Amino acid sequence: MAAFRFADYELLNVRVRSTSTIEVRQVIYSVPPTLIGRQVTVRLHHDRLIVYLGSDWVCQLPRAYGTGSHGPRAWCIDLEHLIDGLRAKPRALLHCRYQRHLFPDQHWWNFWQRLLASGDRDAAARLMVEALYVAVRVASFALVLAFLQQAQQRQILSLSLLQQRFRVPPRPSALPDPVIPQHLLASYDHLLPGAPLSSCGSGAAAAAQTAQARPLPQPLAAARSAG
Repeated sequence: MAAFRFADYELLNVRVRSTSTIEVRQVIYSVPPTLIGRQVTVRLHHDRLIVYLGSDWVCQLPRAYGTGSHGPRAWCIDLEHLIDGLRAKPRALLHCRYQRHLFPDQHWWNFWQRLLASGDRDAAARLMVEALYVAVRVASFALVLAFLQQAQQRQILSLSLLQQRFRVPPRPSALPDPVIPQHLLASYDHLLPGAPLSSCGSGAAAAAQTAQARPLPQPLAAARSAG
């Protein structure tokens, strides 16, 4: 008798939220930001989630379980999924529902609490988000945290010092507004029937040439007397 293997997973269709997260069995998972607003298919195994966009594999996430009976009971957040969007809006760290889960360990969390206690919450958010970005994209969590602690003890910690130490690439600037030149009305005269080709230029000279090429209208009374 031939052996048949049954699927050991459950198929779910979920939509990715604007926060680059999905909710599966009342647990919040982060996913790559390129999926925001898209409908994805999740293969839900007992120990992992495999996310597909159509038939294309996207990512694999460890499955998390909660213990409560109401509301989201657990979070599974991968900082690499969220750090670029967070860097673009660092103040979002102050109001993030899963703020605690963005930090890799208790040492980072304690340092964040000390920054908040310094007084300027906006400055603390900008510094901490940049530090997390450096740890994810440039260096390592251990190296960056050691630098932060030493600089704070010496009372020289600043955002610019962090960027200089790790040679952080600048944030991508917004695209400039396109400059659309406004054409003079005289430049469209060549589209009129019977207009000379030379009248397609712009400026006062082109307008004067167009006026000379057209016959001047006669008053209505003069036209009647001529008839």
